[in-house]
Amino acid sequence: MLGLHGLVGFLVLIAVVLLIINYKTKVSAWLLLGSTVVLNFLGWAIYPAFRTEVKPDLGHLNELAAKFFETKEHIAWFTIPLALVILAAAYNKNGEKTLRYATYIFGLILVVNIVLGYYITSVKSL
Repeated sequence: MLGLHGLVGFLVLIAVVLLIINYKTKVSAWLLLGSTVVLNFLGWAIYPAFRTEVKPDLGHLNELAAKFFETKEHIAWFTIPLALVILAAAYNKNGEKTLRYATYIFGLILVVNIVLGYYITSVKSL
């Protein structure tokens, strides 16, 4: 399931890039929302195993990775509401500025979460 989580994360990244280049905006916004929801559900599905099998050892292996563990999960909570804002802005004739800024913020959150995820799993993974 961890591999599937990463693949869906890549799909989210593709949707962000499509939105940044303004390609089929409404379709890209729906792709972003759908893949973000799936990504979050997969993350929630693997979280209990990470919490019991990975997190206890992180503090001993790498204190910084242990601190980033919860930070990564909290940051991810912003993605679904932000994807909804992006979808609404894609349908709003005057929402171009909101769409652009929200997409950049989403992209930043996504990149931070990808970096934190790779850093944490490089220390210890399932």
